[in-house]
Amino acid sequence: MPAILWAGLIFVASSMPASRLQGWILHRFDKAVHVVIFYILGLLVHRALRGPDSSSSPTSWRIPVMLLIVLGYGFFDEVHQAGTPGRSVDVKDFLADAAGGLLAAATAFIHHRMTVRRERTTS
Repeated sequence: MPAILWAGLIFVASSMPASRLQGWILHRFDKAVHVVIFYILGLLVHRALRGPDSSSSPTSWRIPVMLLIVLGYGFFDEVHQAGTPGRSVDVKDFLADAAGGLLAAATAFIHHRMTVRRERTTS
């Protein structure tokens, strides 16, 4: 549910006309904001995909599926903004979204490797 709520917040924010988002900080750090927002989405999607069985390797299916979802949502978000007053489709925004997803994938992978290593040393 947190991933769905976060995606909903992204949708609401991207539905706002540009005139309501003309803050200096948002404009100046636009790409960093995209990276952080989609990093969080990636982590939340990965967590949602884990479900009750957290023993399967994240590289087996969760990370690729998470990346597909995050990239798909980033693409959808850019297309959606095309119909929002004062907003446009920006390939650089999509690339920043993808970077956030890739950072989330790297974080999930590193966390998994550290967990496996810790379990091996304690067994």
